[in-house]
Amino acid sequence: MNSNEYKIETLELKNCNEIIEIWTKSLPENLKSIIGKEIINNYIQKFFKIKENFGCGIFKSNELIGFILFGKDNIIIEEIKKEKFKLIIFSFFKNLFLLKLNKILNYLDVLIFLLLSKNEEKIMMEGNCELLIIAIKNDQQNKGIGSDLLRDSLKIFKKNFLNYNYIYVKTLNRSERNLHFYKRNKFEVQKSIFGRVYLKFKT
Repeated sequence: MNSNEYKIETLELKNCNEIIEIWTKSLPENLKSIIGKEIINNYIQKFFKIKENFGCGIFKSNELIGFILFGKDNIIIEEIKKEKFKLIIFSFFKNLFLLKLNKILNYLDVLIFLLLSKNEEKIMMEGNCELLIIAIKNDQQNKGIGSDLLRDSLKIFKKNFLNYNYIYVKTLNRSERNLHFYKRNKFEVQKSIFGRVYLKFKT
């Protein structure tokens, strides 16, 4: 990465709108993207209120072109499910009415996964940190920017991980490209739960 062209900095709430745009456009199959920007905005607002959570962004000419979020979001997810229940249900039935079967299957897939993984994930994440999401603008992908962002974030902000044994990430087992991405960046496969593969990185 050309350090004169790109820079990595911590993210703040002021970057919220840019994060939302990158999230929805680069990860259209992500359930939060399917439900809509209101959910993502709510998630980000809550995310930055948790002291241990933090995000890094990669900037090109002062434009955010990618981001990565680390921390824990189990409390955030529970709060969103309660506060935005009507919105989530409305989105589900809207997609059902429009016969968008792929999106309906996504809802059901996530629901089953959450039910099956809750206890195991709680044990796994005890004393550890999670790489919650990484996203790069569509027109900046396939340039190695994601790997640069991940590696440099772990290096530059190493002090943020001192209290953790491992950094975990989970990805769909059908996403071979994503699995290869994390393996290439020294994450090791830990286990699989309902189509998700958990990988870990020793801090």
